[in-house]
Amino acid sequence: METPDYIDQYFEPLRILSKNRCANEEEYEQVLKAYSFAKEAHKNQKRLSGDPIILHNIDVARIVVEEIGLGYKSIVTALLHHIVTDTDYTLEEIAGMFGEKIGELVDGLGKMERVFAAQNKTQEETFKQMLLTVNNDIRVLLIKLADRLHNLRNLKELPVEKRARNLGESMYIFAPLAHQMGLYTIKSEIENIWMRYVMPVEYSEIEEKIKNETGRRGSAITKIFIEPITEILNKEGLNFRITTRIKSPYSIWAKMKKRNVAFESVFDLFALRIIFTPDIPNREEEHNICYRIEELLNERWVPYRERRRDWLKNPKETGYEALHSTYLTPSGNWLEVQIRSKRMDDIAEQGVAAHWKYKGITPEVSGMERWLAKVRETLENKDSQSLEFFDNFQPGSLISVIYIFTPKGEMRILPKGATALDFAYYIHTHVGNHALAAKINEKITLLSTPLRGGDQVEIITTEQPGVRIEWLGEVTTPKARSLILETLKKSGTDYIDEGRQLLSSKLAEFGIRIHTRLTNKLLAAYNISSKEEMYGKIGAGMLDLSNLRDILMKGTPTRKFVSWVPVPDWNRREDYNAFHFATCCRPTSDDKLVGFINRKTHDLYIHATTCPRIEGLKRLHKNENAEVAVVWQKQRLSSSLVKLMLRGNDRLGIIFDITHTISLDMCVNIRSFSLVSHDYIFDAELEIYVQNTDDLKALIGELKKIKGVETVKQLEQ
Repeated sequence: METPDYIDQYFEPLRILSKNRCANEEEYEQVLKAYSFAKEAHKNQKRLSGDPIILHNIDVARIVVEEIGLGYKSIVTALLHHIVTDTDYTLEEIAGMFGEKIGELVDGLGKMERVFAAQNKTQEETFKQMLLTVNNDIRVLLIKLADRLHNLRNLKELPVEKRARNLGESMYIFAPLAHQMGLYTIKSEIENIWMRYVMPVEYSEIEEKIKNETGRRGSAITKIFIEPITEILNKEGLNFRITTRIKSPYSIWAKMKKRNVAFESVFDLFALRIIFTPDIPNREEEHNICYRIEELLNERWVPYRERRRDWLKNPKETGYEALHSTYLTPSGNWLEVQIRSKRMDDIAEQGVAAHWKYKGITPEVSGMERWLAKVRETLENKDSQSLEFFDNFQPGSLISVIYIFTPKGEMRILPKGATALDFAYYIHTHVGNHALAAKINEKITLLSTPLRGGDQVEIITTEQPGVRIEWLGEVTTPKARSLILETLKKSGTDYIDEGRQLLSSKLAEFGIRIHTRLTNKLLAAYNISSKEEMYGKIGAGMLDLSNLRDILMKGTPTRKFVSWVPVPDWNRREDYNAFHFATCCRPTSDDKLVGFINRKTHDLYIHATTCPRIEGLKRLHKNENAEVAVVWQKQRLSSSLVKLMLRGNDRLGIIFDITHTISLDMCVNIRSFSLVSHDYIFDAELEIYVQNTDDLKALIGELKKIKGVETVKQLEQ
């Protein structure tokens, strides 16, 4: 059992922090008074974990002062933030004991607590009401953010349902808020906690890879960069420290998802931070020192100009200031160096709260205040813009799930794109089978209506089940689709088997059997997501097969295939303009590769390691760091079918040059190729698979460079 002495010991670190943070003894006495009052008021009150409530209040106050950097009023408010909701004390009594401002802050947090406690509100309504409770004091948001962060750190204490709601609210509301307020460390922690619970396998895999990579490259970075930088800046007489930044698992996952790349292709895993303290606290002087440090680093290492970011002249709206420069290491890796003053670093870590600390040095923090004003104006309009704002506020397309609420406030996590009928089956098979319509945010809608994050959904049911084959077109999740098919099969109507037999019979007329590639072709043509749905619709007479012959004769619009492409075996990918296969050896996927960067064009020329020119090229580029190890990498690509027409002067080897350019130089797959020559003029038609329009433009450009080719045009399919 926790004794008063234990609680006092638990408070001791916060007491020391408060003593250092308070401007005078009067402020410090207010903190001690708030602690004593809260400890007595919450006596014998426990959290779900069994811990005294006062311990939670102390932890929140520590986050407020230690991680966000707020002052004594926020510390006092954090200690008192459960008083009005969990005890018999009134707001008037709090204001009488601690002042009107503390009363306002406690009132704001109390209102916000009631908003989140309500079980019959959608996330959109929760979000709107939360922001409308802030009034004109942003500290209410900051303290609530600290409260939520502490709850997330102790998430295992919560029941599963409340845990899911907490995660959803935190990712969709608090992480973007932390970002908007410049609290990047807290934002990152929220994202990583979310990922650890929602995507535990992916989180563990990335975390393990980070550990391995850190061990492999950490000592090299220290030797190659940190030690020389320390020596250089010591000679300048600067007061500084150097820290390292390692990208978080969520941040890496988000980048992999956004750019569709593997972990090994995330190149900014590490960054160095040079944080200096100027002799004179002056912004202009700080900027001059930043540029001077960059100049010294540029003299020692090769900078990558395109990735330079100057946030000194134009700070971010959150107030973030820094100078980012990227350098090439001897091992061929890129390393970002972030240069900033102690003031800039405080703002980067503590966001909007740090601006008050440097009032007079830092420009006025109008960005966040303008943003909050815009939010309130938008929400108070009470029109469709509020919902649009909420959608824009979410983390975006990286989040592949949506959080939907029942009328009782229970949360369900569904894949993005799910419909009301999907939701019905996620509640229970019986609810799905008996669904008639949906009530979304109190409005009756069709079961096929797509859901949005934060929607409150009620399913209206009938006594008799109404499952129909058409429902397969009204759901998007495999779970709902399989339950519909299973129910239809149990009812004695096996449309799937009937449809499979009917399709087999039709294909037999053309001498064709069903196979995977043909099935994928038909799914694309009929715009259906699964073969079971296709067979079911054919069996129910919902799909017309009269145009089957035309579909079979038409070229497949898309195709997934395995391709081998050359990839430089290092972490830098942007230091050459383009790559070409050397004409002297024409390497194939069976060859081991090596490349050399041309000093004039900066293009990478790839040779087989058995090429007779290798030794000469090594001597030629001996002092230029131009040799690059290259490996073949397997890629699984989804590409579109494009038809091209070529015309030009016929000559010996024209077919070889065209196919070599397409297949080897551009790594593009050819589906068909035909060429007819007459009177020394050739006409060629070919079908190729390309990933996007940029690749197509690049290919057409390369084909036009071939000697004899005069015209290259894309034909309609």
